[in-house]
Amino acid sequence: MELVYSVDFRALPRSGDWAFEESTCCSLSCRNILAFSRPNNSKAELSESHCPFDIEYEACVLDLDKPWEEFIVKRSMNPISHIVWDPSGSKLLIVDCEGMFEVWHMEAHLVNKWSVLYKRFVKGEEVLALAWIHNGLQIPFNPDKRECILFGEKFPRAKFSPTMAHFGSKSLDGWVAVTATGLICVGLIFDREKQLITAEENLAPFHLRLSEADISFASSGEILVATSDGLMSSTIQCFTVRISLQQGQCAVQCEASASLYMKSQMDYNGTNNDDGSQALHITNLSFMNHESSDTLLVACGGQGYSCIEVWQLVDQALSLHRMFQKQQTGQEVAYKTPRWVHTTTITHNSILTGIAKPIIPLARSSADPLGFVSYFAAAYKDGSIKVMNRYSYQVIFACNLDSLVGVHHIPNLDMEKVSRVPYLSTVVQTWTGSGLVGISGSRAFVFQVVNTRDGPIQLMPGALVHLLEYIVNTGNDWWDVLLIISPGMIDRICRRLSEDFQKQPISMQELMRVRLIRLKIGLYSCVPGGHQKAADCHAKLSLYAISSVLKGMLRPKVVAATDKSPSEKLSNICTTHLDTDLDSVLANLDTDEFIMEVIKKEKCTETTLQSLQPFTQWVTDFALHLLSAIPLYRTYSGFRGASLLKDELILTTLRELVIIIRIWGLINPACLPHFSSTSHVDVLAIIYKLLTRVWLYCQDGGSLEYDEGLMDECCELPNKLSVPNMKQSYGEENCSYAIFGQDFPQMFSLGVEPDFLSETKRERCMYMPDGIVETTQKHDAIRHIHLGSRSLNGVRECCRCGALSLANMTAKTTTMKSWEQRFVKTCMCGGLWKLCNT
Repeated sequence: MELVYSVDFRALPRSGDWAFEESTCCSLSCRNILAFSRPNNSKAELSESHCPFDIEYEACVLDLDKPWEEFIVKRSMNPISHIVWDPSGSKLLIVDCEGMFEVWHMEAHLVNKWSVLYKRFVKGEEVLALAWIHNGLQIPFNPDKRECILFGEKFPRAKFSPTMAHFGSKSLDGWVAVTATGLICVGLIFDREKQLITAEENLAPFHLRLSEADISFASSGEILVATSDGLMSSTIQCFTVRISLQQGQCAVQCEASASLYMKSQMDYNGTNNDDGSQALHITNLSFMNHESSDTLLVACGGQGYSCIEVWQLVDQALSLHRMFQKQQTGQEVAYKTPRWVHTTTITHNSILTGIAKPIIPLARSSADPLGFVSYFAAAYKDGSIKVMNRYSYQVIFACNLDSLVGVHHIPNLDMEKVSRVPYLSTVVQTWTGSGLVGISGSRAFVFQVVNTRDGPIQLMPGALVHLLEYIVNTGNDWWDVLLIISPGMIDRICRRLSEDFQKQPISMQELMRVRLIRLKIGLYSCVPGGHQKAADCHAKLSLYAISSVLKGMLRPKVVAATDKSPSEKLSNICTTHLDTDLDSVLANLDTDEFIMEVIKKEKCTETTLQSLQPFTQWVTDFALHLLSAIPLYRTYSGFRGASLLKDELILTTLRELVIIIRIWGLINPACLPHFSSTSHVDVLAIIYKLLTRVWLYCQDGGSLEYDEGLMDECCELPNKLSVPNMKQSYGEENCSYAIFGQDFPQMFSLGVEPDFLSETKRERCMYMPDGIVETTQKHDAIRHIHLGSRSLNGVRECCRCGALSLANMTAKTTTMKSWEQRFVKTCMCGGLWKLCNT
């Protein structure tokens, strides 16, 4: 276990004659966005008349990749008791101590603009447990299937029913909460109707007095609730909750389920004086996770002592009396009833403060999985942290926060005027369990838990590739997995990912190609000097996305089951015809099949084709960037585009797109790209000729540096025409994943950029070949248009790679509208958007 970095998010005065207990809550989304609450009294420092005891509470979010950038979601005068991300990582459910439920979402999918969607006030209720209802989607991670070839066999979907299904068995969004009076509160969200339906029901026939509760979901669609009043002598009661819609109203049914007494209470035999059992009370009640309703963790503690009891829910067979047996069969029939069975007890000499439960759904096999360890972690008030196996419940690793983070990361106790030992008050696991996020006072810590070489929790390289493929299939973020990958493993991992990807069916490759390239951007960005390959992957993303749009608009003249599509015919002709002359290739094509169907039927030829001009311009500019960089092979092999010139698929795609551009240019010249040349030359024909020659060398396995003729022609390109700025093809200087290039641990403060960020920008600055035109203009990474060099009004920026794009939709044609909708939620690299400061 190793500290990666710490973040100081303090918003209270650092000095003063009074102390304030900074209670916080946090939640980590599947996109590795941390949401947390904090008290704020910054107005007291700005105004002398402002009372220092007027505390304002804030809910904030930050990306773990750039933890110094915070975005405020809401401000409230009431303390925030719960904050929970929804399964998609796009909505936040926030509850304060007064019982106000609020659902917040990102306006226009911008992480720094939030608005409230729904509100529900349950007056006077203290919320003990809160969770989003299950959507029925579960893909278990099975380490035993890592040798399977097909992704469909590796990652099958589990049979898991949604908690609440609407018309067509579509799952509904919503939440379920348990209050201190035993009230179950349910909210169902109808996004299409912008409607919120709520319901409240008592768990028991009478009101309860509860201090601890937790919620879990069963595969049958039921909700399991475990409750406790905090007394050792009381029962830990469990309930089964069912939600349904009846005539447009939400109906909640609660039934009592199997309950239990703590084994620690039974060991004390109920005495209350000499043995100190009266001082013990139940401090934590938690299911193993929200999808493991058969494992319950019950913690009790007192002064200088605590224990965690693990209970398993099993089906106990009870034989029935012969009076109730079926006489027709003559066999004894057993009646099965659920029962909690004590498994183990984990003790410690301090009170428990938090449990980090595993999130990833793990398929349990008969044998222990090899190369992958699932765990849960416990934090104590004396600063201790224990990591325990999820299934054997053995303590794998134990450490102390003081020795783990070092003296420089511990808040200054003298300035706070608080005499205490630092400890983690809140701790959560990352989605894959590779790291831990803990909060101590006003500082958040990110720890690396899993290791690939030495350490108590190891992940074998084969299991690491399997885990990355699992993340690609689920569509979640992979930032936390990069914590455990050493730079020397990345090239081997990328090679193995590409080999497994090529073994998948064509349909699966089309679905997963973009996700895999995004993952490679993150992997290469972690390697010193790997930003060149990361930029190549960024260009790949743009090329494949544009290619899918342009080829998808082609329609055949006659639809027949045996005929090939126009794009397939084009690929065959480009593969079989080795002629470098563009016009001779067009002579072998039926150009009518490359005219879009919408152009044939509607009188919008000029509008439709002209809207595609930025795409055709980007394709030809990208081809010029590749060709003009070929002479660098002799002196500098690490230039951007070096790996693409060896990729036969990239070269083939470029040749096909040049042919499509030439055909559409014959229909409407407005869609043709523009070039600034010193003489009248056919630029498309030159690009196609040079691309074909490079493609032929890649097929033959030859080296570009041995062809003097090709080198000379590529050197003459900047003399014949003006080659645009390479940032249009490879993006801006990408500073994402810059943390992994630094020495751990790091210290950050909100609002303060670290010094290594500017150094990273200089290191990743592009090397421009001779003849390339440099410009200060900003480039829209989605629409591929210029944004100017100064004003950034109405422009959004990617939180990860820093790409820019217009925030408002500008498309007028159907094709461009669908294109902009494709990247409205995330950037092309997968990062979230934020609105630039004006």
